[in-house]
Amino acid sequence: MSPAGIAVCDGMLAVSDSVRKEVFLLTPSGELVRTIEKPGGFQRPTGLAFFARKKLLCVVDTLAAEVCVFDLSGRLVHRFGSRGKRAGQFNYPTHIFVDQSGRIYVTDSLNFRVQVFDPDGRYLFEIGKQGDASGYLGVPKGVAVDRFGYIYIADSYFSTVHVFDQKGRFLLAFGEPGNGPGSLQLPCGIAVGSKDRIFVCDSYNQRVQVFQYVGANDAKPSSER
Repeated sequence: MSPAGIAVCDGMLAVSDSVRKEVFLLTPSGELVRTIEKPGGFQRPTGLAFFARKKLLCVVDTLAAEVCVFDLSGRLVHRFGSRGKRAGQFNYPTHIFVDQSGRIYVTDSLNFRVQVFDPDGRYLFEIGKQGDASGYLGVPKGVAVDRFGYIYIADSYFSTVHVFDQKGRFLLAFGEPGNGPGSLQLPCGIAVGSKDRIFVCDSYNQRVQVFQYVGANDAKPSSER
């Protein structure tokens, strides 16, 4: 087994196994509820994300270069993507995130970008391109969006996290290669908690690091608030 992705789905857990080429729905205690099956079979299921409002599970099939969307009964609702470099196409997609409005963010790793789609899989815009300047990406992996709409992208090549606004404009980056506090080595997954804490899987340092978002009001002394 090689578990690659996990998502909480309406009280259940979805887990993708990239070696067995299967996606499982499990109870919190680990009992199998059902296997999610793609017509024709998955090639390498990896990233998972759950759209709670519509109770839909999004699955990245990396080698098939597409995203498949299922309901919790295991029925395929729709799919989008194909191999290529054009808008809406993928080259080894890996991670995925669905925000509260249903926008779908897919890390298109070897096209050096994150693509954003509407809930029906229609292309909206993309974030980043290959390069080493601010706002450019090396190998994007984990992606998450906070309650303010800021988009966080973990870049495993540059060992940094890039932050963009809701329209994909670059704001800032944090982290640098290394093994000290705040430094990263091949970060992959990323999540944002309810208290604006940012959890980054720092894979080669074998740890998860936690960062705190500080807004403009938070940065002011209490006497000035």
